Amino acid sequence: MAKRFQRIAPSLAGVDAAGVEAFINRVDAEVGGLHSVMMLRDGNVFAECWWNPYKADYQHTMYSLSKSFTSTAAGFAMLEGKLRPTDPVIKFFPDKLPAKVSANLQAMQVQHLLMMGTGHATEPSALLQSDPNADWVKVFLNHPVEFVPGSHFVYNSAATFMVSAIVQQVTGQTVLDYLGPRLFRPLGIENPVWETNPAGITAGGWGLHIRTEDIAALGELYRNQGIWKGRRILPRSFVDAATQKQISNGTDANSDWAQGYGYQFWRCRNNGFRGDGAFGQYCLVFPEKQLTVAITSGVADMQRVLDILYATVLPAVGASTNAPADKRLAERTRKAEVPVPKAVTSRVRLPIGKTYAFDANAYGMESIRFTASGGGVEVTVNRNSYEQTLLVMEKGWKVTDTTWEVGLNRLQTEGHTYRNAARGAWTSASVYSIKNYYVEEPYIQSIDLSFGPGTLSWTSSFIAMFGGDGRITASAREVKS
Repeated sequence: MAKRFQRIAPSLAGVDAAGVEAFINRVDAEVGGLHSVMMLRDGNVFAECWWNPYKADYQHTMYSLSKSFTSTAAGFAMLEGKLRPTDPVIKFFPDKLPAKVSANLQAMQVQHLLMMGTGHATEPSALLQSDPNADWVKVFLNHPVEFVPGSHFVYNSAATFMVSAIVQQVTGQTVLDYLGPRLFRPLGIENPVWETNPAGITAGGWGLHIRTEDIAALGELYRNQGIWKGRRILPRSFVDAATQKQISNGTDANSDWAQGYGYQFWRCRNNGFRGDGAFGQYCLVFPEKQLTVAITSGVADMQRVLDILYATVLPAVGASTNAPADKRLAERTRKAEVPVPKAVTSRVRLPIGKTYAFDANAYGMESIRFTASGGGVEVTVNRNSYEQTLLVMEKGWKVTDTTWEVGLNRLQTEGHTYRNAARGAWTSASVYSIKNYYVEEPYIQSIDLSFGPGTLSWTSSFIAMFGGDGRITASAREVKS
């Protein structure tokens, strides 16, 4: 993967490396769950870190950070005269309107979609996916619009989808394809992947998969007011509109989700702006500091990460610097690793070759078996007559492609491939604990296998998951050969 930015020592960037080291240490101790971070000042990378087994060349799901890219697509369509902020939404889909178009729906404009000021009291996003045959555009346009557009903020992923649908309507291309020659290729974003709806429209509000350095590239484009490598890519007028407050979204002075909202960008404390996605996918820009920060993670407390960044990194930018601090930070980032189970006994092997049959359970788990493989142990679970295998290492890391999704319950086609890396250890004389990392997702799975004479009990749960922790408990008995 080509590197787009020059790498320099923090001291050469005018940054005290001790502040960056403090950020990493505090996030690890107080929050956990960071997968990567890249920090740039004036276009130069002065700090970057990937927590093993996450790697720089892995694409990561962006969740709602995807929205900032969809907004950028709208900016290009406006630049090319295909779209205006004041265009009425209903004009693009006259055949999908409700029988009676309300005055508020008539008043809804493209800019209201972008600023999350559609006038909805509740967002219709969940309704889009409730029926696999649903027409997402029609569902959106038939959702009640209780407020005058522009007067009421409701976070609304369906509104971003509508921006994507409109861009596709006026350009004849999906947002993914449309951004190819305009944004992705100029910025060096290679092979981006973006989920689509059943009608082939880019999801818009979620579903983009890119790398950490790609996030940083978008941040740098916006920090430089639409200029990339000396060439203007986006009009400054659109960048200003996208990153400035367009609508109020709260009054809590201590919340970065209440500082105002632009066009699919949040305003931040400390006079910054950002795109962000669930579980801690961030593109943070602080123009006064000439600072861009890209983060991927699987955290539950996104605000806490920002609080720590403000307390450690922002004061370090422009502070006195020294070379020894640079060296300490380099060593700290080189050793970064996610938490793994700690062995407390000398017992080192699972019951290789044995199979256990699960008692009847609500999760469709039928059997589990253990096989030595690749320097580790393959744990194979049959669930709903579908076999899933996870390679677990006791030392080092091995990332494998696998269909393992036990407990995720995602709406995937059978056989969807993930990249996983798992570590295991005997954390007591009878309990084998596994930490399973989905290295292109925020998901982190904890599995405890409790063994007794001829029995096994399974307990698992997830960190960073919508709709609870996905907890599963089930009991099994050894199958005698």
